[in-house]
Amino acid sequence: MKLFDRIRPAVVNGLRELQANKVRSLLSMSGIILGVASLVAMVTVVQGMVGNFRQFVDAMGGIEKITVTREQLPKEQEHLSELSEGVTMRDVDRIRKTVPLVENISPEARVGYERLIIEGHETSTYVTGVTADYLPVAKRWIDPGFGRFISDLDVLNMNDVIVLGSAVVPELFGANVDPVGKVVKIRGRRFTVVGVLNNIEGSGMQIRSANSRSGGGAWRWRNSGAFIPVSTAQAKFIGNDRLSGLGLRIGDAERLHDAVEQTERTMLAGHKGLRDFAISTNEQTLEDFRKTEAAFKLSLGGVAGISLFVGGIGIMNVMLASINERIREIGVRKAV
Repeated sequence: MKLFDRIRPAVVNGLRELQANKVRSLLSMSGIILGVASLVAMVTVVQGMVGNFRQFVDAMGGIEKITVTREQLPKEQEHLSELSEGVTMRDVDRIRKTVPLVENISPEARVGYERLIIEGHETSTYVTGVTADYLPVAKRWIDPGFGRFISDLDVLNMNDVIVLGSAVVPELFGANVDPVGKVVKIRGRRFTVVGVLNNIEGSGMQIRSANSRSGGGAWRWRNSGAFIPVSTAQAKFIGNDRLSGLGLRIGDAERLHDAVEQTERTMLAGHKGLRDFAISTNEQTLEDFRKTEAAFKLSLGGVAGISLFVGGIGIMNVMLASINERIREIGVRKAV
């Protein structure tokens, strides 16, 4: 009780001072309020960016994914272009034999941006030849009740089957239509729909079920697309055995660099020293983002720091002015 009696006069005097100098108090408080608000906004924005980007990387296959793509020969090897065979299924066999860290290999052969036609309706999307390993490498799946994916038997027999992205289904068949078992045409060739990929949707980059099938927004490019057996793509559309690239998934993300080095050695040995390929990882993308994140934090932190500093100066000025104004009062009280 005694403590409260001591504090109460100070609180009352402080409130009276604030009420007597409303504009000065408001200006002083605004500096602190803006500074704190800037810090809160910075933390919120940065955390949101980091969370969204990590989900984005995970949807792209995660840190444990390695991508091998076909590349033009460097200038010093351009005279050997006739010896370049590009990325082929032979590279898949070599990597499986010599890089034990790799658990799944997904060869991809891009057919191109094609028209899909069915009973007077049509839509255009990218068609890619893949194998069954595409699902674990890309971290995608077929929801229960929406068919199946490309199988090893489909690849072996060059079957004319197709798996559609969730955004393609409503454009081609309409809403609430089960496309499994229906036939679509690509360049006049008939393909039977055997499955629909799960749907990725939302500003938060979350992965949802294919049941929504809207496939819109920023994730539309991931929900579009159609997939056929890689052997079918090569034999019936591309006309050669070259691949657009390989997707590799390793079991231990901590050994990513070892897997990259082993893959590079295997590719160079198989291509007789020709660097007609490029190897990239999602870790490189994540590292670039971390640098951007650090710069963003520094700039926003500077703005927040300046706001707090200015607010602090304002409060010190108010305190100094208040003391100067009440010097006589303080002297009288001491004398009494």
